[in-house]
Amino acid sequence: RALLLDFEYSYIQIGAHTGVSNSDPLGFLRDDAKGVLVEPISSNFMLLKENFKSQISAGNIIVHNAAVCPSKGVMQMYSIQAPETIASRLPDYATQLSSLDMSHLLKARERIKQKSGIDIEPFIKATDITCETVGSLFQVHEPILNSLRLVVIDAEGHDAKIVRNFIEADICPSIMVYEAAHLFTTEKQDLMEVLKLRGYTLSAFSKMDIMAVRCS
Repeated sequence: RALLLDFEYSYIQIGAHTGVSNSDPLGFLRDDAKGVLVEPISSNFMLLKENFKSQISAGNIIVHNAAVCPSKGVMQMYSIQAPETIASRLPDYATQLSSLDMSHLLKARERIKQKSGIDIEPFIKATDITCETVGSLFQVHEPILNSLRLVVIDAEGHDAKIVRNFIEADICPSIMVYEAAHLFTTEKQDLMEVLKLRGYTLSAFSKMDIMAVRCS
């Protein structure tokens, strides 16, 4: 955390959701830190804008409605889109479940059904979303990301691909926090080796997340 207190810097959060229930890694930022919050699902993005409207107006935060993918374009993303009478009975985390892979949502089907009595499968819908690459995001937001020190990723099973996209683009910030709970064991281990080769030290940030720190 000391790495985020001593100098001016910026950060990017990929999979920002609404910016409220998904921001634990951002809880120790400096007050003057500037950031880019990226969220692909339109309904979540509108709430994200509302929740950060004062910071957006002040120029401290930029919000971007897109997913981060290996190439630019349009892809289908799956999410739970239920009427309010149903959505209000679902666990809070259900609205955070969105993925380019429908099977990722289905993995949570039984767990959600046990908690709420609701089968989410009929409410899983595909939506066309804009895809940006790590490189294209940096081109668009270069002024604010020039001093990037922190990357936070919550991409529901695609975290490893996005971390690799940063490494391949030769963008290696001081700290990367990514969700590892949904990664396959081999995928998780391979990614850890890649990060270690780039000089990162890894540790558990939470039950779901890994923090990679690079002090050089």
